[in-house]
Amino acid sequence: MKPMRCFAIISTLIACLLIPAFAQDSNLPEYGDIADLTNLQKVYLIADSTDARNFILKELKKYSALNVVNSPDEAEFFLEYKVLRHEDSSVGLKIPITTSEMTAYILKNKKRRVAWSKTEDDAGISKPNEVNLTRNFIKALKKSRGEKK
Repeated sequence: MKPMRCFAIISTLIACLLIPAFAQDSNLPEYGDIADLTNLQKVYLIADSTDARNFILKELKKYSALNVVNSPDEAEFFLEYKVLRHEDSSVGLKIPITTSEMTAYILKNKKRRVAWSKTEDDAGISKPNEVNLTRNFIKALKKSRGEKK
């Protein structure tokens, strides 16, 4: 074989062997669904600010089937809220828009298994994202448990 062709074949084989190793990154989550949380009650809340945490806690306390715990070691599942970006709208009054995401997950064999996730934009017109996302989460959880809204 010619040296260039041999080099190309060897490079291709090495690349094929390395790709699965990169694809198995242990930080990547698994994806399940809201049914993963059906029988769970103890939730640990992660929020990117004290104000956001207080808004979410107020909403979670309205649903007595959940118990917010103060330590991740006590949790059966986790609820995480984060702001993804702040920007001004590109038209009209230049109203600030906040895009936020809430994710509920369990830890299964030390890996995150996402049970529910939602992203929302807030143009300052409706309730804060923290409130809307928490209400959406509770609504989905109640539905998975066969409870009325």
